[in-house]
Amino acid sequence: MGNALAKPLGIAASGHKETSNAARIMLEQGGNAFDAALGAMCAACVCEPLLASLGGGGFLLAQAAGKQVEVFDFFTQTPSAPHGELDFYPIQADFGTATQEFHIGLGSIAVPGVVAGLFAIHQAHCRLPLGQIIEPAVDLARKGVRINALQKFISEILQPIIDATPAASALVKPMYSPGRPAEIGDLIANPDLADTFEALASHGPKWFYQGEPGRQLARDCAAHGGLITLADLQRYEVIRRRPILLESHGARISVNSPPSPGGCLIAFALSLLDKTRLSDGAWGDAQHALALVTRNMRWPWPVLCRQQAWCARNRGWKLN
Repeated sequence: MGNALAKPLGIAASGHKETSNAARIMLEQGGNAFDAALGAMCAACVCEPLLASLGGGGFLLAQAAGKQVEVFDFFTQTPSAPHGELDFYPIQADFGTATQEFHIGLGSIAVPGVVAGLFAIHQAHCRLPLGQIIEPAVDLARKGVRINALQKFISEILQPIIDATPAASALVKPMYSPGRPAEIGDLIANPDLADTFEALASHGPKWFYQGEPGRQLARDCAAHGGLITLADLQRYEVIRRRPILLESHGARISVNSPPSPGGCLIAFALSLLDKTRLSDGAWGDAQHALALVTRNMRWPWPVLCRQQAWCARNRGWKLN
């Protein structure tokens, strides 16, 4: 991302160049890595709307200069409403070589955490005002962003979800030809999302969780087969956790801690490579890929599950 700068400021990787560019803008304006991460997260809600949303959740593995590593857990939480007649049904996502079943509908959604995470991380680590961090996302949402090949591919996989509601299909309709799905190079916009970002910057997270957005979500769930209540939204909290710390091939690594399984799976995969000389081949070459495959294929799925459970109990390393 530093190819147009006299001195590279950092690296941002994402599913759309404008998402990464939002991070770049934050760094150019004097922000730190946390400003850049939040700028990119907000922009992703515009540029990658099928993968990122203010209605979703996430994690941030964070280490500020001179401080301990910590995990910000702002993943979605299980709602508390009693099960009644749910809007909850399966669809098939076609990946070309395989299909996978997902369940969608209002009964499938959980209590969103992205907004709470945005404010918690900003308060703890950011340098720039939140109004400045959201500016690239607001600009993209109003002026439009061009669909790239990856986002078009994802929209084809998730077509049954897009077709489920008019609101979902509107996310991938061209600005100037709303009667058809967007193709590569078409502009898509979301001015309502721009207004939402600006309201968040002005009013804070309580506006989202206790104000009209949260109340509308709770009303929709109550009327149309969802589970989220206003009390669920008002109780939501970001959890700051200690990460799992491990060593592999001479490097000290911090990964996400339970209840998220991702860090444990990374730790276990690295344990399988303990006796593999990764330096003998370049990253991503045939030898590297073969080492990953052959090592992992020696372990049946039940063993992987037991190792993950061990990691969850002990919150530590080393897995053997």
